[in-house]
Amino acid sequence: MDELERRVAERLTKPFENVEPPASLGVRVISRSATVRRRRAGLAAAAVAIVLIGVPVAVAQRPQPSDDRTLAATSTPSAGKSTAFALPGRTALADLIDTHSAVRVKQSLPGNQRFEAKALGTDGTVLGTPQLGHDENDKRSTGVWRAGPGDGTPTRVAPTNPDKRAYLWSMAVNDRGYLWPDGERLACLGPGGQGGVRTFPAGWGGRENFYANGPVFLWSDEGAALAVADSCGGAPRTLSVPGALVAFSYPHAFVSSDGTLKQVDVRGGETRKLNAAKPPQEALFAANGNVLVWAGDESITVLERGSQQARTVIQGLPHGDDPSYMGHLTVGERLAVYSAVPSEDDGTSASVVYDLRTGRTTSLPGKAWTAGQWLLWQDGKGYQLAKVKL
Repeated sequence: MDELERRVAERLTKPFENVEPPASLGVRVISRSATVRRRRAGLAAAAVAIVLIGVPVAVAQRPQPSDDRTLAATSTPSAGKSTAFALPGRTALADLIDTHSAVRVKQSLPGNQRFEAKALGTDGTVLGTPQLGHDENDKRSTGVWRAGPGDGTPTRVAPTNPDKRAYLWSMAVNDRGYLWPDGERLACLGPGGQGGVRTFPAGWGGRENFYANGPVFLWSDEGAALAVADSCGGAPRTLSVPGALVAFSYPHAFVSSDGTLKQVDVRGGETRKLNAAKPPQEALFAANGNVLVWAGDESITVLERGSQQARTVIQGLPHGDDPSYMGHLTVGERLAVYSAVPSEDDGTSASVVYDLRTGRTTSLPGKAWTAGQWLLWQDGKGYQLAKVKL
């Protein structure tokens, strides 16, 4: 996550003093940004500060203001003519979602804690963990919690190590189970809690991307190979594909190496170069079965994987010129969602939802995710989860 140099120094002096971070943590924390090119000089200095201090960055996202009355949105046709509208409650996204399916995911947890979403699955499962306490080293802020279409009240499904709370920066979920960081390894819990929590062998750097999609879990073995696991209890197999794992939509992984994007079939390792893909350095990526999407240089581009045709669909992203925000990108069956998330707790998130079918965009306050046929977004004292119209 992006940090200004001054903020990095302030944040790293006290929290997690006894936690040993992965070697790649500082670079990863600094590198995720919607405006990497504008920030490179400042990020280099911040990365040096992190390496010298030798502890992970602790960042708490500020809860959204409590306002359940109106969800404002802006709908813009791709032709460029815009119309602003505001509809009460959950109807602001009426053109995109099935409003009857909408469920409020509560943010309140036992012990006066607040649920913070970390992942959305293609079946609508929402995974998260309690937000960090004010001292950012609150040992109560632990555990993997689950909510979903059937019940918007988060339930604790697995414990996590309180001394490794700083590593819970992301999670992943599919029908084979839940995946989350446990220090420099990945922990896994099967569906329904079967088999208990398992930890995959070493071979993950602590901040590299990891995914759960289709019937497999996928991560990068420290940039040297891809690791593929078919279940929480199974031994992962490796595919000798060096580079950075940037996106995954089963069965295809997307790997960036030496300025080239490759599409890798994780079932057997077949590799194909995506010569039409020319993303900016350190762009954010996400994919579904038909497209690869990237965000970088304050724009969003969609690559049709079949025809290899790329088109820029959005110019100008939320907080695109603010170095204190980081980017977050997800893609579902119909939607692509980009969120700008503050790296400090003195700002609020903002998102733009792009309709891959119609080319229209919708702006939302707060962070948002999409996966499969589902959309999750921050809304007042919690989140809204709804099924996307197809």
